[in-house]
Amino acid sequence: MSRRKTSFLEDLHAIFMKLPWWIPLVVAAGVFLLLVCLIPATTPKSLYAPAIIVYSKIFGYAFTTLILLAGFTSWIKKWLNRELFNSQTNLASIRNLTWREFEQLVGEAFRRQGYTVTETGGGGADGGIDLKLRRDGELVLVQCKQWRAQRVGVKPIRELNGVIGPEGATRAIFVTCGEYTADAMAFAGSANVQLIDGMQLLRLIASVKANSASIQTPIQMAAPMPATMTAPADAPPTCPQCGSPMVKRTARQGQHAGDRFWGCPQYPKCQGIRPL
Repeated sequence: MSRRKTSFLEDLHAIFMKLPWWIPLVVAAGVFLLLVCLIPATTPKSLYAPAIIVYSKIFGYAFTTLILLAGFTSWIKKWLNRELFNSQTNLASIRNLTWREFEQLVGEAFRRQGYTVTETGGGGADGGIDLKLRRDGELVLVQCKQWRAQRVGVKPIRELNGVIGPEGATRAIFVTCGEYTADAMAFAGSANVQLIDGMQLLRLIASVKANSASIQTPIQMAAPMPATMTAPADAPPTCPQCGSPMVKRTARQGQHAGDRFWGCPQYPKCQGIRPL
């Protein structure tokens, strides 16, 4: 999918998202002093001097305004991303996000690991590359899929793997709040694509919150379980709604009275169940 061209304001916004909040103020002050104050004051008298002074001031005020606007919007977005990230406490809250919020959540998770995160723009709910991560000279591509009920199959994993080389990236990461099919996990195991499902993303967020000063790679934080490994036979399943380890319960009424099932320990706040 081709990406739309970005405007000058959007490019400034993307740059300022990577920088401390005070940088736009310094840049705006420098532009204002140069174009509004210095050039008009030092322009030699000539036939063209009045025009130079007028246009210099016009561009000075315009660029200063654009820089301050881009800086302000980037600061607001950083604040909103932090609030969005900090408000996620379980898998249910993550699955209730919009696809755009989901991308922002994933981007903030990697940003807190020390990556420079670039949102590619456009795309939408079924787009291609959503984020580009850079750190220590490495470029990592990230695709986010906000699918609540579907299991991600092998096709989008193959497509993501196919753009690693053309994009000049070293590897790719596919993130979903759902699960992956066996074919998808098998292909990713032989390719240069890391899969992060809903539960792994939840653990990643919790780990980053617990130690935001520590910089770790996504593989260290949420490495997918190898195909040869299985969970312990007596390990309880996780709740399909909030991700909590489930407990065994017995139905007390209704047509299934007396039947055993896995129930969420957060009941009645969360009513997730699984068959025993």
